[in-house]
Amino acid sequence: MLRSIIDFFRREAGLSILDLTTDICSSSMYYFYIRGEKNLTTKKVQALKEFFGSDQLTEEEIAQFNQEILSLIDEFLGYRYTLERFNNEVQYLLDYRKQAMLEEKLVINYLILITYHAYYNHDFTLAHKYFDLFESLMPYADDMQQIHIYSLGIMLKAYDKKEMLKVLKELDFLIQHAKDTHFNGHFYRIMGDAYYALRKEKKINQSYQQSLDIFQKQNNFVGMVRVLNALARVKLDNIENTQDIDELLDNYKKATQLQDGYAIFGSITNIIIAYSHLKEVDLIKTYFQSLIACIIQHSIRIIDESSLVYIGVVLLINDLTESLETLEKITQGMQLVGSDTIMAKFFRAARLPDMNERIKFFEKFIYEDNFRYCNFGICQTIFSLIDSYYRDTHHYKKQAMIKDKFITILKEYFC
Repeated sequence: MLRSIIDFFRREAGLSILDLTTDICSSSMYYFYIRGEKNLTTKKVQALKEFFGSDQLTEEEIAQFNQEILSLIDEFLGYRYTLERFNNEVQYLLDYRKQAMLEEKLVINYLILITYHAYYNHDFTLAHKYFDLFESLMPYADDMQQIHIYSLGIMLKAYDKKEMLKVLKELDFLIQHAKDTHFNGHFYRIMGDAYYALRKEKKINQSYQQSLDIFQKQNNFVGMVRVLNALARVKLDNIENTQDIDELLDNYKKATQLQDGYAIFGSITNIIIAYSHLKEVDLIKTYFQSLIACIIQHSIRIIDESSLVYIGVVLLINDLTESLETLEKITQGMQLVGSDTIMAKFFRAARLPDMNERIKFFEKFIYEDNFRYCNFGICQTIFSLIDSYYRDTHHYKKQAMIKDKFITILKEYFC
């Protein structure tokens, strides 16, 4: 069970196999052990663990450690801990990383905890490193652990489209048969987000509604507002007048009362997008300032890239380049946007002298190979930006070419 963990620490320390195995076992024996083709004696495995400073814990110590891990996961995913408090509580457990990861009875729960921690602190490289270790540990995971692992994979976009659909189906089965149901609101919301990215309309509403029903039964108001924001996002394309925004404003009010930064951010994002549909530029500016204040005040660390891209489109089509520059400074200053992300491309486009140049920039981007790996929400948003521009400027031949390209993308997603 610990084969991959031992080799993870070897590679992390930059050690050769010989550096690790001298006086413990032969290099070839270690090689076959890591590949799962041979076993080492308990004594030799313990020697490898001790090489990295891992002591043997008593059953009482293991039980106490495990309870602390599960309690932290419970408090954070139940929206009872802010990210700041979660980080403070997790910090001392991080000092025992090798000890916990080299203990068979702790390793899976501990990895789940620190993968969540890395993800919500925007360290996606580390989160993916930890997540990759689950591949060899999955056969040893119980149902609840598998639910967490699949959910983390969805959040980290670790699956291609075909695999994602299989994972979502398996996750739904596990959730329905789980003995412990108090996380289900969170898990169904994650599933709703995934189906939204895949544009599976029926499944989007079904997952979000299941999440909302659970949060309502639990009187979990933070969870309810986050799901209501997600449901509102699904309806945004059909907004026709300012009366339709009342529900969005109500969500914003609830989120503000709860002082939940992520719920506030989601609420404001929806309002900005809605006012963009209604061409209310002054109100876009007003709520954009509220969005920036929210990011700073609540130290927002995780922002779904499709939300940022949608905001970027709104600012570009309304020629609010100064606002886009402000967004760039804030998000890059807080390390919310990497240099190779789609949002980074938006920031580069904003520096181009006019809208025609910006549209050409994105038109070139949609023909790049890596564009196919964007989630569907991002694809649709960028295509809508280009399509609207060519329609409004009466370049109908160009518009037709863009529609053909979009149909090709649709086939990749849905066929």
